[in-house]
Amino acid sequence: MIVNPILPGFNPDPSICRVGDDYYIATSTFEWYPGV
Repeated sequence: MIVNPILPGFNPDPSICRVGDDYYIATSTFEWYPGV
């Protein structure tokens, strides 16, 4: 299990989503196009 992973780069407004036993992360994309 990974606890407190470090995400390299600029990752504002992280949102975590769990689907069953899997976890996904979505962050804002201000660098290329405003949105999530």
